Amino acid sequence: MQKTFNLIAISSLALALSGCSWFSSTGEIQTQNESLANQIAPIASLEVAESRQLNQENSSIKWRGEVVTGLKGHEGTIPVSGFVGFNSSKELVAGTFELDISNLTNSDLEGEIQETLLDHLKSEDFFDTESYPSANLNITSSEKLDENIYSLTADLTIKDQTNSIQFKAEVDGTEIRSQFDIDRTRWGVTYGSGNFFDNLKDSAIKDEIMFDIKLSI
Repeated sequence: MQKTFNLIAISSLALALSGCSWFSSTGEIQTQNESLANQIAPIASLEVAESRQLNQENSSIKWRGEVVTGLKGHEGTIPVSGFVGFNSSKELVAGTFELDISNLTNSDLEGEIQETLLDHLKSEDFFDTESYPSANLNITSSEKLDENIYSLTADLTIKDQTNSIQFKAEVDGTEIRSQFDIDRTRWGVTYGSGNFFDNLKDSAIKDEIMFDIKLSI
C-alpha cells in the first residue's frame, strides 16, 4: 500500500508540476477576421495586425514533475490550441492558449500504473478535470528586450484561479521558445506539497512546475 501511494504521489507530482512543457505547432495565418481578434487577449487586441493559429494536431505541451528529493519524476504531454498576434512591425504582442488537461498523457509509465497516475492527476487531488477540463494562458503584455528576446506577462488560469506570471521568450522566425517554472500551489494544487502537509518525507512533491516551451507558428 505504501509503495502504491508513493508511486501515485510521485506520478501525480509530475503532472501537478505539469510544468515542463513543449508547445510545438505550425501556424496558419489568418487576416481580416474579427472573431479571431476577439480571441486574442483584450489588452493587446488593438495592436494585432497579424494573427496566426496554432496547428492543434502538431502542437503539444510536454510536462515534467519531480519529488522533493529529485530522485524520481514523470513527464507527458497536454494538447494545446490557440493563437498568437503580431503588430505591424512583426513584433509579438499577444497570445491566447487553451490547455486540454482532460486529455493529458504520460510517457514514462505503462499499463495499469500509467492509468492509475493519469486518473489521480485528473482527480480532485490535482486538476479535477471533470469540473475544470482545461487551463488557459493569455499574454497580457509584451516588451521587446533584444532582437529576438521578449519579456512577457500572462494570466494563467487553472481550476478557475487566475494568477499573473512573467517569463522571457525567444521569437525567431516561425518559432517561440521559453523556459520557466510556476508554483502550482498558487492555483490550489496542493496535493503532496511539504508546505501544506506534514510527514510526507521522500514522497513530498515539488511545488514548482517546470515549463519548456516551443511554439511553431
